[in-house]
Amino acid sequence: EETYTEKDLPEEMPVALRNQLINQKHLDVYMRHPVGAEAEVVMPLQEESNGTQRLFALGGPLVEVLEKGWTLFVDELDASLHPLLVRYLVEMFHNPQINPKGAQLIFNTHDTTLMDCNLFRRDQVWFVEKDRQGCSHLYPLLDYSPRRDEALTKGYLLGRYGAIPFLGEPLWEEAQHAQA
Repeated sequence: EETYTEKDLPEEMPVALRNQLINQKHLDVYMRHPVGAEAEVVMPLQEESNGTQRLFALGGPLVEVLEKGWTLFVDELDASLHPLLVRYLVEMFHNPQINPKGAQLIFNTHDTTLMDCNLFRRDQVWFVEKDRQGCSHLYPLLDYSPRRDEALTKGYLLGRYGAIPFLGEPLWEEAQHAQA
């Protein structure tokens, strides 16, 4: 914990804001990493990986939402996080010991490994698809009446449910000629 001083703040900062911040306390966050049995390395949060920073940023909202039974909306939950960690975060919301107040997690993702009937009910999976004019359309997996044991990831990647990008032929050669 440190206190802002005049030298900590940029000179171009508006005077009113500078005056509000001077003598205010702020926290510098450091992460500890064990090295061997008895040593550790301490690193400032800003030097950590994007995934560690992302998990740290999500930590406070996750705890508060689970404690109060609220709903948390997260854009691209999988961004910079390992797929097993994302799955673990989702499973926390399904666990009545961790989530006794019924908090909800609503998120979008590009991680198709989460399309798992053991993780989500079929009515909990929705898709967003852009049409050729760039308009987004939201629709449920249930529109396709998948079987309970259906391999959802495989069906999705094969285009069965839509919501996949419009991919044309790679334009690699054209890009190379344009750079020349």
